[in-house]
Amino acid sequence: MLKQRVITAIILAVCFLLALFALPAAAFAVFLGLVAALCAREWYDISAATAGGAAKALYIAAFPLAGLALLLLAGSEPVLRFVLLGAGLWWLIVVLVMYLQPVAQKPASGGSPFYLAAGFVSVLPAMLAAYFLRDGQVGSPWLLLYAFAVVWVMDIGAYFSGKRFGKHKLAPSISPGKTIEGVLGGALATLLFWLICAFVLLPADAVLSPLTLLLGTLLAAPVSVVGDLFESRAKRMAGMKDSGTLLPGHGGMLDRLDSAFAALPVFAFAMYWL
Repeated sequence: MLKQRVITAIILAVCFLLALFALPAAAFAVFLGLVAALCAREWYDISAATAGGAAKALYIAAFPLAGLALLLLAGSEPVLRFVLLGAGLWWLIVVLVMYLQPVAQKPASGGSPFYLAAGFVSVLPAMLAAYFLRDGQVGSPWLLLYAFAVVWVMDIGAYFSGKRFGKHKLAPSISPGKTIEGVLGGALATLLFWLICAFVLLPADAVLSPLTLLLGTLLAAPVSVVGDLFESRAKRMAGMKDSGTLLPGHGGMLDRLDSAFAALPVFAFAMYWL
């Protein structure tokens, strides 16, 4: 199992880095559309929607088409800013939904209109943010890589600090393994990561200041946990362990990107608003 996870992780890393540094802007947008479609396929299944294959195909196709429309609209920076602001407000709503509405096992038949709609507002702003963090006015491949790295450092730091010091459960009904101490440890790890990047690796003539990166890091790191919990909650309500089987040893595409869905828009919000 570990060998399988490592092999899949290496393949994913190579594909991501090639797309990040080798593809022109238009091809990178197509790449993000493909990722959105794969996520839509899994999100449809998580939502326990049991309509025929045609409905599922339409739902999947709607993701890249809606993403393209959103990308064209966001070519105007004021529109982009308000899309990112709306995405940040959406994740605040998600927090309220998760803590005010108890988790319950869904029936085997029927779908969840809320989760079907949530797929669009969870996935598409993240794809848009990824595009503009790489190819926007202040974007670069390194900036997008940094945003993803914040998510990874947060996750790794939370895992190890939670395993060592975790005592108080963060959301026991959704993800029993997550603790408040783990989240705090992950946040400290991201601050250390920011210090290294901002004062050791950041070029002197960089467009973005260390303070801007700090604000983005402080927003993205904790919000990434919300994205992870939201997908975990959806899977728990659907009675699923993984979102899919696309990535051997890792589950589905959503299982690898759930934290980034929440983190990327708020990180981009800091870059383009603040």
